[in-house]
Amino acid sequence: MVAYKTLGSLLLSLFLLTNISLAGDSINVNTFNFSKWNKINNPWMNTSNIAGLVYNTSSSGEFNTGYNHQSGDFKPLMNGDNFNEFFLQTVGYQKINKLFLFGEFTYSLNNEENTLWNGTYDPYRGNPYIIGDSVRGATYHKEEYRLNAGVSTSLNKNTTLGVKFNYLVGVGAKQKDPRPENTVTMFAINPGIIIQKGKMKIGFDLGVSNRKEEIDYIQVVTDKSDPSYFTFKGFGFYTYEIKASYDRFQSQKEIFGGFQLETDFANLHSISEIRANYGIEAIDDGSSVIKKSDAGDWKQLKIVFNEQLKRAKNNSIQLVKLNAGFVDGKGIEYNQERVYEGNTTQYKTISKNMKFNRTTIWTQANYNFLSLKENGLVHWDLKANAGFKFNQEKYHYIPEVFSADYMNVDGGISITKNIYAKRLHFAPELSASYQYNLSNSINLSNDEEVTKKQFQNVYIGDFNYFKTDVLNVMACLNIGLNTTQLENINQVYLKLSYNYSNAINTDQTLGILSAKIGFVF
Repeated sequence: MVAYKTLGSLLLSLFLLTNISLAGDSINVNTFNFSKWNKINNPWMNTSNIAGLVYNTSSSGEFNTGYNHQSGDFKPLMNGDNFNEFFLQTVGYQKINKLFLFGEFTYSLNNEENTLWNGTYDPYRGNPYIIGDSVRGATYHKEEYRLNAGVSTSLNKNTTLGVKFNYLVGVGAKQKDPRPENTVTMFAINPGIIIQKGKMKIGFDLGVSNRKEEIDYIQVVTDKSDPSYFTFKGFGFYTYEIKASYDRFQSQKEIFGGFQLETDFANLHSISEIRANYGIEAIDDGSSVIKKSDAGDWKQLKIVFNEQLKRAKNNSIQLVKLNAGFVDGKGIEYNQERVYEGNTTQYKTISKNMKFNRTTIWTQANYNFLSLKENGLVHWDLKANAGFKFNQEKYHYIPEVFSADYMNVDGGISITKNIYAKRLHFAPELSASYQYNLSNSINLSNDEEVTKKQFQNVYIGDFNYFKTDVLNVMACLNIGLNTTQLENINQVYLKLSYNYSNAINTDQTLGILSAKIGFVF
């Protein structure tokens, strides 16, 4: 833990020393709308092709730190009742000769109180093979360091190249026996190329990533000599162990890529992108003797289409984003028998079968209208969105097949008014959204022989959460002060927001309070 903190401090210092020396040159970029304007001025920043970094129009950066708190009973079952997070982030863009550089460092420290059925660093990544326990009153402490960096350059007037790196280190531990200790590392590399032909640009990127998570369930101090924890397989089915320790190792490898096309037609700027991702996450239980029958391999294929449209006039900008995707995940389980080789025990695989299957289809449309003042500053910022999601899961408990599915639609609006008073910049924001469940069904078993190793309440709890009708309202206040005495710092800002969610059918609620302070340079 000390080594991770030292590494984080060194990286943060490096980014601050590098970025604060930059001088901004755009009144729009160097406000608390820094990130938003970067992506409006250069829509390639909304794609995954880092070669588009060469189209940035300014060198600028941002530093912020803040606190998030959420509490309530409308939440996924394996999340804690209360969540408290401290974070800091620094991000910067710079041009050195023909090189365009990007760097981002993020640190977060959080505590989840009263977690249940969860011993995995992130139980909602999609993999159904997780490990957890039923011990109440535990606080999950997690610490994470994330580093993203990219560089791009133009080979000639028609060709640009770039490469992006992502690195993550996370550690976590519950504070009550039987306690899991998690260590997560992830590294990804993603090169890209863009070729221009007349007014058209064609891009392509390809990348690989490797994620590893080690989970060690240990017993430090407990009133119960034989604590119980469970290895879940989906739909609440589990195998369980009763012992003082348990070791699990998860290794995920992914390959991903995308194709982009930029065109201009009748004052309408368009970037289309199609992406594909294929990954396999394997799980090994044990340290010296490896066993796989309590988990499985998770294979997932994801295909996504993104469309960006932009039309700009002297006093307004209109943005349309369309997103549609398909995910197919398969859980492959192992049938193993115990064999003895001399004085050692090994597990021999007899067969592998596809037991769990998840299919998700979604679409999302977003519209953004920006009304501009004569000096180019934003006056009104209006947004509207609508979406659709279908999710279906099946568990092949041979010869039976259990299933569950839901279909949701959602929509929302957001209004932001920007007020400028000399060096002060105020921007109150109000938004509301609603999710409506069109249909849902669930097919489980009442057979005691089938359910003797199934916690149906664990699966049903999450199923009810994801298919519930829910109303979300959010209020946010952004306050910025343009500075004159601080060298190279354009604006100091404060952001305060509160998000309230109410599950219509159950009267469950969730409140999220966020506070952020930072500066833009």
